Amino acid sequence: MEIKNNTLLKVENSDLIDGTLTIPEEVTSIGDFACSECTDLISVNIHERVKSIGDGAFYGCTNLINFTVPERAQSIGPATFENCNNLRILTIYEEIEYIGFCAFKLCNSLDTINVIAQSEEKFNAIKALFPMDLQTKMHRIVKSTSELLSTDPVVNENGTPDDEVLNNPDDPMDDAADTYASNNNRFFSPPTDSAASSETSDELLSLK
Repeated sequence: MEIKNNTLLKVENSDLIDGTLTIPEEVTSIGDFACSECTDLISVNIHERVKSIGDGAFYGCTNLINFTVPERAQSIGPATFENCNNLRILTIYEEIEYIGFCAFKLCNSLDTINVIAQSEEKFNAIKALFPMDLQTKMHRIVKSTSELLSTDPVVNENGTPDDEVLNNPDDPMDDAADTYASNNNRFFSPPTDSAASSETSDELLSLK
């Protein structure tokens, strides 16, 4: 693996562990053709500080199955995923501003594109970056910790419930939301203490 000035320049199949590439923490950009034709590549662990993915960065990675574009990434270069013919699921965040020509050319298995966007306006802006044949495979997903902890339903800017909320079973905040809801139900439950109920019944009988 070759890295220079925080840019990942070259990855070989020998850099993978069980088909997975883990991008080092120091990397903030993936260079042109850095991982191209890594045919053993199945998945990528990539941290949120990566802001750009260069031209043809994953060109010809024919066994890559899914890819999550980093949350802070703003650009995906031309031909980045070209000929990744087993890529099935792409997840992308609302920070993206540029997707280059033929970025997903020959990605014939790509059938799900999850767009994490808080507003319909953002979703539509990202949708416009994709070719028409892929736009029908795009789904808007909302993620907000404060909304997940709220007892109110997640709604969009029109006041109607959104179709999907990103719910990660490994996210401790999701567990916190469940605990919060459980506690609120407990707070409003009627008392169940049998002794207290018996005393109340005796008091009512003594009044007759």
